Amino acid sequence: MNNSIENILSQYIDKAFQVAEKKSIIEGVEIYFTLRGLLKTLQINGKSASSALDEQRQEYQNEAKKFYRNILNTTNNNKHEETIFIVGDSLQLPRPIETKENNNGIQHTTSYKLLQKIHANNLALTVKPWAQRYFTTDSLLRVWDRIIPKDLSNTHLIIHLGLNDYVERIFLEEERLALSLCSPSLTQKIVKFGQQYRRIIIQKQFNHSYVPFEKFKKNIQQIILQSKQNSVKSLSFVNIIASHVESWEKTPRSMWLTSKYNMFLYDMEQQHNINLIDLDRRLWEAGIHEYLLEDKMHLSHQGHQLLADTILKTIKGK
Repeated sequence: MNNSIENILSQYIDKAFQVAEKKSIIEGVEIYFTLRGLLKTLQINGKSASSALDEQRQEYQNEAKKFYRNILNTTNNNKHEETIFIVGDSLQLPRPIETKENNNGIQHTTSYKLLQKIHANNLALTVKPWAQRYFTTDSLLRVWDRIIPKDLSNTHLIIHLGLNDYVERIFLEEERLALSLCSPSLTQKIVKFGQQYRRIIIQKQFNHSYVPFEKFKKNIQQIILQSKQNSVKSLSFVNIIASHVESWEKTPRSMWLTSKYNMFLYDMEQQHNINLIDLDRRLWEAGIHEYLLEDKMHLSHQGHQLLADTILKTIKGK
């Protein structure tokens, strides 16, 4: 790293700690915000946060393509009159540890469990997924023409996004990747401040999420419009699972934001001829400890089965 850049960032983080500890936490956090903004401007040995982001997205796209192929390889029903096309983030993928199992862990996913039910009932359906880590409604619209068929007249489109959109974060993608360009000691200092003052940072920042609410609303409306323009047979949105109560203390506004984003999806269901799959309510009714993994975010085996059953029931109702 260029020494002058590292020195500037080091001075900022040292000052942020000093001010927060001896004068005012809020003033220290304001200094931290300035430092965080500078992170995206880093360019080290020809590599920037932006180029690192492009590399990461390509890596995740390759994983999504591999998952797509693995699911298609399990299809043995030749009567494919209709397709269930699922677009999701990491909630629709095997967890990293599961990818080391047979078939790259696809048996742990909603798509696979849907196929099992389709095969067991000899239904004229197939499943095609696009599941990508850190995927958002922004991401979907950015690659829409590359992954969504132009003719959706025989397709039930399921959109399972929103978790990455709404969560307020200490670091957004480029900021997080910029940290990887810093020296380990500097990175550790910057991360430590974020951990120590997480609550006040989130309270004082605004719209520091991948897709702020106003943008989310426009994205959902655009997804509905483009789906209908492609003559979609049915369109369903899976809502956002509320964060567990244990996280509320360090992540203020979390429950409020979940409700806000989910309520907009409900409003769209009422205004348009689409479906809302209320996964959040179903999980809380069924018991989140059984249907979510320990992180209280990703679906367990039972959670994926519950979602698969609900998706099938929803589209058969159409």
